[in-house]
Amino acid sequence: MYLGRLKRYKRIELLLDVAAAVPEATLHTAGDGEHRGALETRAAELGLDGRVVFHGHVDDATKARVLGGAWLALTASSAEGWCLTVMEAAACATPTAALRVGGLVEAVVDGQTGVLVDTPDELVETVRGPRRDPGAARRDGRGGALACARLHVGQHGIGHS
Repeated sequence: MYLGRLKRYKRIELLLDVAAAVPEATLHTAGDGEHRGALETRAAELGLDGRVVFHGHVDDATKARVLGGAWLALTASSAEGWCLTVMEAAACATPTAALRVGGLVEAVVDGQTGVLVDTPDELVETVRGPRRDPGAARRDGRGGALACARLHVGQHGIGHS
């Protein structure tokens, strides 16, 4: 699952490569941007018809449903700040696998709320891992939800949104 703007610097092509390398996986993307056409073309070139779903911009209810149904959120961005989408995934008990860049190092607690990797090849192996042990991704996701809740309570106090 990828959530975010479809921009070149987000390197979503790498996520398409991950989907191509893991034939049992389906990649859902939620978001829109000027790079969508190029991504749809690349998905077709990789033979990913039916295995990549471009949802476009989604409302909050759809976002929560898609994130909650995913076993893993992915990001391959070359530059990120805090990365709100990691927190949104964690709030849905979905762990994140990401390249180790920028604020993702702080947003993802490696081995607890998700996995940080250094190369696209490691991202492929990470995606293959939970497919062998589907419970592992959900256990990481529950850790993500707990970490997100702690951050929210720590910043805003109980009961504030």
